[in-house]
Formats: sequence, C-alpha cells, structure tokens
Amino acid sequence: MKLQPEPFLVFAPMATISHGGFRALIEDWGGCSLYFSEMIDAAMHLAGRKYEAYYSDASPCPEKVVFQIVGADEDSLVKAAASLSHLDCAGIDLNMGCSAPHIFKHGAGIAWMKDLEKASRLASRLRQAVGGKSLSMKLRLGEDEDAEHLVALGWALQEAGADFLTLHPRLRRDHLSRPSRWEWIPILRGELSIPVVGNGDLDRFSVLRERAQNTPSDGWMLGRRAVAAPWTFRYWTGRWSVPGYDFEVDLERVCLRFHELLEKNQPEDFWVTRSRRFYAYFSRNFEFGHRWGAQLQSQRSYTGLLEAVSAFWKEQPESRLRLASSLE
Repeated sequence: MKLQPEPFLVFAPMATISHGGFRALIEDWGGCSLYFSEMIDAAMHLAGRKYEAYYSDASPCPEKVVFQIVGADEDSLVKAAASLSHLDCAGIDLNMGCSAPHIFKHGAGIAWMKDLEKASRLASRLRQAVGGKSLSMKLRLGEDEDAEHLVALGWALQEAGADFLTLHPRLRRDHLSRPSRWEWIPILRGELSIPVVGNGDLDRFSVLRERAQNTPSDGWMLGRRAVAAPWTFRYWTGRWSVPGYDFEVDLERVCLRFHELLEKNQPEDFWVTRSRRFYAYFSRNFEFGHRWGAQLQSQRSYTGLLEAVSAFWKEQPESRLRLASSLE
C-alpha cells in the first residue's frame, strides 16, 4: 500500500479522557481527523443525569466529534441517538465492542455482536434516528476467531446503513496484554464497501507504517498513545510525508495547558479523577516516571495534585524540553 499524504487518524473513546478539554489539548497540536466521545450511557442520557451536558459537549470542534452510545435496550439506544444527533456533531457511534464484564453481563457492548438479526434491526433503526449524521459501530472480534460471523455482521451493519466500522481485533476475553490480531482488519475490510478503521496497539510511528503496508485499513484509531503524547497526531502526520520530521515539545507547558483546559471544560468534581487518569499515561514519557505517576494517583485533592506536578518540574527542569522523536 502506498502511503497517502494525510493519514486518517482517530482519537479513541476513553472514559474520563475523551472530553472537550482533552480534545482542545490535541487541537493545540493541529488535531486529528475524528474524535470519539466518552461512552454515553443511553438510559442515563435520556434520564438527564447530573453532568450530562459535559458528556454531550462536542467542543471545540463539533464537526469532528462522534458521540458514542452504549446500552442494552434497543428503544433507549434509538432515542438517545436521535437526541444526540440533533446536537452539533459529526455523528453517532454504537459501542458493540466493550467487553467490560458489567457491560457485557447486562447485554450491552460486545453482547450486541452475538445476534445478527437483533444487531441489524438496531442498526436500521439507528440509521433512521440519526438522519444525515454519520452512523458507525465499534466492534471487537467477538467470542471466537470466526471470520464467517464477523463478515456476516459487517455485511448486516453495512446493509442497515452504517457509514463505517471500527474494529479492535481482540476477542472478548482478551486483555490488553494480548497483542491485537491485526490480520483480521483486512479480512473484514476486504468484504465490505464501507471504510473500516483499525484500532489496537498503535504505540509508535513505525507500527503505523508497518500496519499501513502489511495490514491496511481506511483509518487508524489511537487511544493510550495519544493520551501519553497529545502531540502524536501532529508528529505522525508529519512523519507520514516528511522523513525525519520532528519538533520540540515543552512537557511542562503540556501539563499546564492540560489543567487550564480541564478547569475550563469540566466540572470541579471531575478535576481529580480526570487528572489522575491523564498522568497515568503522561508519566510514561519519563525514565522512572512510574514513581511520579504513582504519587499522583495517590492524591485525593486537586490542590495536592497540582502541588505534586509543580514539585516534579522544580526537581526535573532538564526533562522539560524534548524532541517529539525522543518521546516515542
């Protein structure tokens, strides 16, 4: 596969991370092709849960934000999709890939992949509900490596009106320590006429290039890598067409900007949890960063967390400026 000038890069749906503040941080570096929101529980959305406005906020770039919904009840999912599609956004995604036990047990997430007829009916109703907005589904492989079932599901969703699919090629029981089975991306993609976005273990530009050459997909979704390095989309897009492309990153400034945007875009009740989740990944940019990360995870107050971040930079001023290439 010949590399294109601009790769189609997507930011994954990540709980406590994929909010307007973090999207704004990525946008500071030029942004990406598409953003998925945090999972929005359909029933909770319809009930108007506290803070719901923050989950359904598509700032700062609604034209690139896809709201992802999750749920077990077909009617609730259709109503939530209709409600969200009336907001300023790019589209609606149905989570059919979450394998968390509490999600699967209640018939949501990956449980939808088991019954083709039910999945197809839901997709058809969602197509009508979202109107002209895009409609997509995020999948896993399912219970087993069953190409016939996976392709049949893809065909059913395509025929029902899906505009694209995202495949995270792990089985339901697979943990993140088990490498993604990327050979399944071209299997599904080769049978469909709609785009298929690949997701899983894209942690370096060299991996992206290898995937593009050997297991091509129509786009690539990043999660953990983009949290650790919000500048990744800019760096990878530059490297895609310019060998040796590089730039300097002020890591302290990234931290300060993260908190500025967090406080602007999220309620105060969320500041501690969102910060701890961010630093669980961001701390990996430093040798022995796990110690700093662990220290921040233990903070129970936002003030204490900010003090710990400030203390780190006073003790490690030499770590502040780094080339993006050195942070892969």
